[in-house]
Amino acid sequence: MALPPIEKTPVMLLRFTPKASPNLIATVIESLTGGGIIIVESEGLYDENGKIIIAGNGSARKSDVVLGLTTTQKLLEHEAENIVKLVKPCRTSQRHMPLVMEPFSSLAREDFINIEHEHDGDYDEDGLFTSGDRALLVESMMAAIPAPTSSREVAGQDDEKHSSLVKEAYRKLRSLESEDGYEGHTSTLIEILRQKEYIDAVAPIHVSHIKKRISKEIYSILKAPPLEVIRDYYGEGVAFYFAWMYHMICWYVLPGLFGLVAYIVRRYRGDTVDNCEFTPFVGLITFCWAVVCNRCWERRESE
Repeated sequence: MALPPIEKTPVMLLRFTPKASPNLIATVIESLTGGGIIIVESEGLYDENGKIIIAGNGSARKSDVVLGLTTTQKLLEHEAENIVKLVKPCRTSQRHMPLVMEPFSSLAREDFINIEHEHDGDYDEDGLFTSGDRALLVESMMAAIPAPTSSREVAGQDDEKHSSLVKEAYRKLRSLESEDGYEGHTSTLIEILRQKEYIDAVAPIHVSHIKKRISKEIYSILKAPPLEVIRDYYGEGVAFYFAWMYHMICWYVLPGLFGLVAYIVRRYRGDTVDNCEFTPFVGLITFCWAVVCNRCWERRESE
């Protein structure tokens, strides 16, 4: 079972704090929409009659506003190719050769799609992007959206009633750029909202079946952590963390055994660390172990 279509699935969560006024939220939504972001789910955005609360008279909200954000497949591929330079497994011209890691290219799209993976449910229908890739790319798109540059751009139309609702929020949003060192600096929309604590959460939305499988495999004592699955879901940084921790856990066994033997010998003979004749040998073994351990990690890191 592949991941659901990107256009119908929320990838990122954006939550506003109580400080964010309804008109400010309206401004943010218009900016996100103009940057190619689609709102597919929302909470606290509509009233009991199904009307948008933020289209009212600017009164205080009764609940927090949470938005589920995504984009289109076309924009996702554009972001992967031109902005993020996302590296993906790719076929070579020689089909019998193993896959190589190459930056994604729409011109060679056929070489990136429909590649067999251990867990096909971690990828979209084409086997192109994982849930982690989707989150990375949508977050990149959100981070690149600039703050509105004019009240007309914010209003988006000449309707006097609509403009009056958002112009106040526009002025407030733009005024934030001139405070706390923002003057003269082209700030992004998300950067300003975070700085002034108008949003308190911008995070990927979990895919439950992948998360449960990873958690189950991580807590298995007799098996190595599923690094490729972790990389596809949480990103390379998290995968490197688990790889490093597993590497060190395995390598600490050797100095631990030598240290235990040295401790037992000292206790049996009544020696201390200062007068035990085996202490220098333990130090030499530990030094050699550290050098070899570091070299082995460098080789493992480059795989």
